[in-house]
Amino acid sequence: MKIRTLLPLSVGLAAGYVLGSAAGRPRYEQLKQSATDLVQHPKVQQTAFDLAGQVKANAHRIPGPAAGLVDTAATRVQDKMTEPQAAESTDTAAEVGL
Repeated sequence: MKIRTLLPLSVGLAAGYVLGSAAGRPRYEQLKQSATDLVQHPKVQQTAFDLAGQVKANAHRIPGPAAGLVDTAATRVQDKMTEPQAAESTDTAAEVGL
């Protein structure tokens, strides 16, 4: 199945499940929290950061102006992945009184 078909189908099924679920909002919040926990897991963040680095390292292989776009996107991913860690250490230092 093509990604153009699979993605909207998946989103539609997920939305239908959430909206039609007998559990309703509590189940939605549980699913949302599970997804947030997964994305914020250190191994997932490290893998995404490493993958973005590999994409950046190989962006020169892509022909034309797309190489610059891929490099920029990979840089943004890496920047977003490092920001939460830096913010956490700042917050921790403030709590300790440094």
